[in-house]
Amino acid sequence: MTARLLAGCGGAAVLAVLWGRPRLRSPRAAAIALAAAGGWPIVLMFGPWGHAGLSPARLSTGLGTLALSRVGAGLLALTAVAGALRHLSRRDAQGPRSAPIVAVLVAPIAVLALSARGLVPLALLLTLLPLAVAVRWGRVAGPGTLRAGAVRSGAITGVGLLAGVALASTVGLGRTAPPVVGICLALALAAAVGLVPFTPWGVLASGLPGADADLALTWCIPVGVLGSAILLAGLPGEAAAPLQVLLLGLGLATAVVWAAIAAAGSDPVRAAAVQAADVGLMVAGLSTGRLDGLLGTLLLLVVTLLVPATLTARAPAAVRVAGWLAAGGLPPLGAFPARLLILAAVSTVAFTPTALVTLAMGGLLLAGVRGALRGLRTPPEGGEEASSSAHRLAGVSRWLVAAAALGAGPLGPLVIPLVYGVHW
Repeated sequence: MTARLLAGCGGAAVLAVLWGRPRLRSPRAAAIALAAAGGWPIVLMFGPWGHAGLSPARLSTGLGTLALSRVGAGLLALTAVAGALRHLSRRDAQGPRSAPIVAVLVAPIAVLALSARGLVPLALLLTLLPLAVAVRWGRVAGPGTLRAGAVRSGAITGVGLLAGVALASTVGLGRTAPPVVGICLALALAAAVGLVPFTPWGVLASGLPGADADLALTWCIPVGVLGSAILLAGLPGEAAAPLQVLLLGLGLATAVVWAAIAAAGSDPVRAAAVQAADVGLMVAGLSTGRLDGLLGTLLLLVVTLLVPATLTARAPAAVRVAGWLAAGGLPPLGAFPARLLILAAVSTVAFTPTALVTLAMGGLLLAGVRGALRGLRTPPEGGEEASSSAHRLAGVSRWLVAAAALGAGPLGPLVIPLVYGVHW
């Protein structure tokens, strides 16, 4: 299993590099490279040689072993498909070569992070994710706030995670050690996925070329969110309690703040703010430790990864309207069922967190309606597209993603077992 995982990472990197060569510039080739960079784990898990029964369960400290769970394999396959669809539907002029390059940087690290069963390798790999993106952003945008923000997030993530796992495996530090472990890990995870008060990845990347922004987000946020769930499951109760409390508070604060910004902002800010608010809701749902919170998070990840492909400037008005209604969570479509599951999980905690989730849901619904109305009034950029096969493929992919984003929520009982192998 370990040899196949490592061989798959190396093979994916080689394929992505080959498709990133200048003479292979078509978006179709870049989409194949993205699928190769992240889609192979699903074949590994479900082929006759696979071990679909592996589960991360409770983790142990130390180096651990590589073991890709069914949930991790489903998440990797979903991110690969979402990245390819987003790249095909965007049709950016910044060049498709950046897509395989980002996949080479981020996808193998993401695969290994979701395969590591020990706290130390998981911490190291979660730290490498934002640092790899910071290196790429430094090449694309030059020195400045983008790279500085990514480096800062990576540094905070690394220091917090490594301090937490070091203290967790140390004996004799006194009674203050377990809470310190939870606090360190909470701050590190907040920096990794962009919770308040740290700059969210989506807002930070909103000015970058499409492939670099989208693919970095497509890999970093899901892996960070699922890494939070793995750490929560692997810690003893004394350390997990402060981690849960801090993640719940920071997640709710992130959801409310960015939902308000999404409801009041313009279209580019609104799209990034909706994503940031949803990340806060995911973390809040996971922090409850309940099954409905986990299911809501997994379902919301599906919608969050699909929606951006429908909000591109070149998409038809109907596709953008569908994307905004899915992102806003117009009942019972899109993200609404997922957020409802998270609300059900948080409602078992206390009245105030429940009220904050409903407030965030209202702000996101308002943002979705405003975005849909704006999409009706704004024609797509570039006018009518040429009838080439690439443009036809982009048009078909937009409609398919719009339908999937709208239907993923209501079809949650079918989507979650199909993607993640988790039965309701």
